[in-house]
Amino acid sequence: IGWASKKQATVALSSTEAEYMALSDATKETLYVYHLIKQFFPLQLPVPINIDNKGAGYMAENDINNKRTKHIDTRYHMVRHYIAVKVVELFHVPTEANVADILTKPLGPEVFIRLLPMLLKCFK
Repeated sequence: IGWASKKQATVALSSTEAEYMALSDATKETLYVYHLIKQFFPLQLPVPINIDNKGAGYMAENDINNKRTKHIDTRYHMVRHYIAVKVVELFHVPTEANVADILTKPLGPEVFIRLLPMLLKCFK
């Protein structure tokens, strides 16, 4: 599990674009860790990557270029190649199961109470 926080190099025009750019960075980090670990242990492909934005997943899994995506820098599209050659696989995580949402989104009390035990379990 990796975690990083940094200012994105480009301005995203939507949350889907921002998530797509973050997915590209996560893919690069995943590939680095994969190549590091496979030197010592046999690993199976594809490597799973969890995402919480369906639009970003759709953009990554489908090689589409239209008026909404044509301005995205080509370096972010490398994730499409690794999905196509089955090195990584995307899995959607809904809000009800996304523990990270407790730290990044304003949640109602019911969702907060449901996610809190899962978050605390991560720190045991």
